[in-house]
Amino acid sequence: MHKNLFEEISLELWLILACVSERLDKAEHLLQWDINWDLLIDLSVHHRVYPIIYRSLKSLNKEAVPEHVLRLLKQKYKSNAMRTISMTGETIRILKQLESQGVSAFILKGLPLACRLYGDIAVRPSKDIDIFFPPNQLEKAINIIEREGYKRIEPDYPLVAGQLQRYLKYNHHFKYWQRDQNIHLELHWKLGNIGLEIPPQGTKINRIVVAGYPVAVFSNEEWLLYLIFHGAGHAWFRIRWLVDIAKFVQKGGIDWEKVVSLAKNMGILPLLHQTLILTNMLLSIPVPTNIEPSLAKDRYAWNLVRLTVPFLSNTDLEAQYTKRDWLYRRRYYELQFQIGWKNKINYIFHLFQPLRDDMRIISLPNKLYMVYYFIRPFSWFMRCIRDMWQHNKTS
Repeated sequence: MHKNLFEEISLELWLILACVSERLDKAEHLLQWDINWDLLIDLSVHHRVYPIIYRSLKSLNKEAVPEHVLRLLKQKYKSNAMRTISMTGETIRILKQLESQGVSAFILKGLPLACRLYGDIAVRPSKDIDIFFPPNQLEKAINIIEREGYKRIEPDYPLVAGQLQRYLKYNHHFKYWQRDQNIHLELHWKLGNIGLEIPPQGTKINRIVVAGYPVAVFSNEEWLLYLIFHGAGHAWFRIRWLVDIAKFVQKGGIDWEKVVSLAKNMGILPLLHQTLILTNMLLSIPVPTNIEPSLAKDRYAWNLVRLTVPFLSNTDLEAQYTKRDWLYRRRYYELQFQIGWKNKINYIFHLFQPLRDDMRIISLPNKLYMVYYFIRPFSWFMRCIRDMWQHNKTS
């Protein structure tokens, strides 16, 4: 029954999975079939694994891989390598600025993760810089970032005191953009509801050296669970996130008893199980022996896997962002992603909270905040009309 879960996966995606998991014998076998190479390139870029795909394909039977495919992937690989050099310099520069002003800054993914998992920062494309810091240092961090030439793009409107308080309560990051280098940066003050925090001063902190600079990161077990929480929260619609987990497990150095204990405390044990099921069945990563018995009988985790498959196997890459049925699928998945009735109720309540679009329409003082609840139905209706018009225009 479980094998039937992945019947929707295309031949091209199976080839990608074989390449990223370094099962080159399976990749060679798949090359005997009629591959849609344009689709494979599109999927490689969408799933952010094109550097690994390029490395794998160029080591396979060259007669089976069209020359133009290797040439295009090589161009993208080189372009990403140049981009990574720019990202590296900017990441270190910003970290130095933050830490020199007393801001405790951790990098969540990006360059240190690429160094730890792949030993090569050019293998893992990174779109932005994700920085995590204590909430009480938010104002200082914002001042430093904006002084360094970054402009806030989400939310892209001024927040009065009451709006700021609610935004900080119901959201977890601000998005910034630096125009000159076209670099995006996210400032995170919390990581969902899993309770991960910056260790207190005096605590030994894990660091990974990137371009000669020691970058602060979580412990292996906390880092792994954050990556699981992040990927699962997005329904694993990028294979790259699963590849990160697979590489993390393969590298070793993980206390699995501690992982299970932390996952239980965070309330995300089904997400841990879901992830290990996916990495096992798609990337051939063995399930840790202490987790296997509970995983096998976790029906909730298996249901999450079933709900995830359409997102990671989808080949109509625009559909997830433009078609309303995909929006409903995503909303249902997000509801199931919330573990426990309390989190589900909070999620539903959050859906009825005023949105950024509502606050963009008009900026109200704190004492008039309740007016947004009356504005929201009208703005929701107008968004539906706009989406329908755009869909009809492009269909």
